[in-house]
Amino acid sequence: MSFEARILRVADIFPAMCQNRPYRKGLDAEGIAAFIGKLSQQGRVDEEVAALACACCREAIQMARA
Repeated sequence: MSFEARILRVADIFPAMCQNRPYRKGLDAEGIAAFIGKLSQQGRVDEEVAALACACCREAIQMARA
């Protein structure tokens, strides 16, 4: 799978997990980072891309708290 496709695979998770659904509430940045980290540990998403996405989530959290 190309690097671009691996990025899109992780990027597609963000809007899906942020939105409220009839069966669950949307997650905040911390929840999304944890979810992506779990998917990475399971080998379902690229580890490098997941680490970068989680770093972006952590940065967004820090910015929001500042």
